[in-house]
Formats: sequence, C-alpha cells, structure tokens
Amino acid sequence: DVLKGLQVSLAVINDEAEVGEKTTLRFYAENIPTGEPVADLEIAHEKLLHVIGVRNDLNQFFHIHPGEIGPGIFEIEYVFDKPWIYKLYSDVSYKGMMHTFGHYQFEVVGEGNASEKEISISKNVIIGDYQVAVRYPEPLTAKDSNPVEFVVYDVYGTPIALDNYLAEKMHLAVVSED
Repeated sequence: DVLKGLQVSLAVINDEAEVGEKTTLRFYAENIPTGEPVADLEIAHEKLLHVIGVRNDLNQFFHIHPGEIGPGIFEIEYVFDKPWIYKLYSDVSYKGMMHTFGHYQFEVVGEGNASEKEISISKNVIIGDYQVAVRYPEPLTAKDSNPVEFVVYDVYGTPIALDNYLAEKMHLAVVSED
C-alpha cells in the first residue's frame, strides 16, 4: 500500500498457475502516484531484482531473478513443482536504499499435497554432500539483533571454504509463518 514513491507490483500473467507448467511472473517498478516506470534501479548482489517465493507451509521456497524486458518491467517464466498458496517478495535497490515488497498470495493448482507442514529446528542439517550447522544464542529475542553463525562441512565433518554467490558467501531470508 505505497502512497508515494517506489513500488514494485506483481502480475501472474497466466489465467491459473499450475504445477509443472510455465507460469509467467511479471513485476512492475513504478513511481506512485504517477505510475511512471522506474528505469534506474541499482544492481544489488549482482542483480537488479531479487524475488523470493514461499509456500504457505514454509516447506517450499525459491529465489529467482526476473530479467528486465522494458523500462521498469521484469519478467520470468517459473515452473512450480508443488501446489498450494504462495507468497512472493521482491527486493530492489533504488537511490542507495534496499526496498522489500510483499506481493499478494496466489494459488498454484495441480497434483500433490496441498500442505506438508513439517517443523524442524535442527541445528545441523545434511543436504546432499554437505552438512550445515547453525549456531545462535538461546533464546532468540524478537525486535532485537540476534547473531547467527553458519558453518558448512563436507561429509567427513571438515569445514569447507565457500565461493561467492551473488557477491556473498551466504544469503539468509527469514520468513515468519504469519
């Protein structure tokens, strides 16, 4: 509900987002209230636009980078592999400041479980050939700074050096269930 200044909005172009089918996601960067396109977004982490999508049960997420197809217009075709309700967030840098926009929720229809609610608070997770350990002081406190440390190990428990991805060793997005 931006009243003045930069706004990034989302349009799901297909009539219906469906599992296994390409869904066109289009984003508009514009000035409110004039509706003029914003064509001078700044590169942040090697991209002009970052989009994070999260399924309502928090067990499915993605990070994509739509390409600019016109002044202030970005688009990408994305294939969802699970159904249910998704919420998307976009991040842009403009005039030296980062801006995050939450977009409307929409449904992806198709075969598969609508919810796979699974709560896991493990501090060590094995993903493929890697182990990721997370460390933080307990209890974590709301509205406070909480240091969080991640260490990535190989399958033998030896810490490994990370390469940069989008100009950083690691990215973290925290999304609340509500």
